[in-house]
Amino acid sequence: MSVSIWWGCGGVHVRFRSSYLCIDVTSIPVQRPDAVLISHAHRDHYSPGVVSRLRCGVVCSGGTRDLLLREVSLGIGRWVRVEDGLRVDLGGVCVEGFSAGHVLGSLQFRIELPGAVIGYTGDLCTEGSLVECGCRFLGDVDVLVVESTYGREEFVFPPRDEVYREVAGVLEREVGRGRVVVLIGQLVGKCQELTALASRVARVPVVVSRGVYGVNEVYRCWGRDLGEYHVLGSEVSRELLKSGCALVVSLGEFRTWFRYGLKRFLRLSDVPVTVLCSGWVVSSYWSYVLRSRYLIDYLFPLSSHVDFRELLEYVECVRPRIVITTRGFTREFARVVEERLGIRAVAIEDLGCGEVSVV
Repeated sequence: MSVSIWWGCGGVHVRFRSSYLCIDVTSIPVQRPDAVLISHAHRDHYSPGVVSRLRCGVVCSGGTRDLLLREVSLGIGRWVRVEDGLRVDLGGVCVEGFSAGHVLGSLQFRIELPGAVIGYTGDLCTEGSLVECGCRFLGDVDVLVVESTYGREEFVFPPRDEVYREVAGVLEREVGRGRVVVLIGQLVGKCQELTALASRVARVPVVVSRGVYGVNEVYRCWGRDLGEYHVLGSEVSRELLKSGCALVVSLGEFRTWFRYGLKRFLRLSDVPVTVLCSGWVVSSYWSYVLRSRYLIDYLFPLSSHVDFRELLEYVECVRPRIVITTRGFTREFARVVEERLGIRAVAIEDLGCGEVSVV
């Protein structure tokens, strides 16, 4: 049998006979799909405009829906809930959710078609963190559509506990001196991990930006223990900024305020210590770019994605007939999969017409 899989509108499209699904698209497709699947609430995997304007079912987890509701209205009649281990029927196509371990509510999708099964990973993390458990491996799929964010050999991360200890050491030392340490990460996922790290591991006072506070509250509603923190602008936060604390902000907020603007904005007597956590910093090139562009004091390789080694192990464990790589070093990782695992692999942009034969 043949199924059409292609890249477009910022995401993945799957068509089989009369069924048409879009996954993680960020712009509106020409033809209305039967449903839009959203793996998680990162803005490179969904668009508020797409969610609000497309008149079809929106398939995602409850955690993802609650994060989406910060930006977009989603009528309960259009929401199709799927969770880890839960299966839903979309007009003859069965979709099952598998935890992805990436951020709150993140899912992989196992799409069952007559005669073939397609697995879609979205963004993956196999290693557990302070706020998320590691992913559940997809099983028994014919085609695996897999992320390749860090699909190059240079991207291998140290153990997470080791990074936690190093970040906590900086926090304990600098906050102990009465300084403000700005922890910078992605708004959804990383900032919550950094909040928990500062509060629960380093045990220092924590202030979070208003944007981070809003996401933190969604995490807390879903039972995530982030420790104690105070929102920026409150009376308590003003006192903590004078005596020394951790300040958790998103990378977007930090770009806006930037380092010296942040000092003036917070009315600090000294330039704050800056800490950026990202998987990209294991690359000497990106480490140099980030440090020089934003004048970062400390860079730590803390990521909510799998690294190269974990990604290859994941594909080897799932062992599909065909691998389609997306989002990242697609061609490089597809070549590695073929050479090392002997599995047919192709970058999604090289599929041409998009038709994949599953024999």
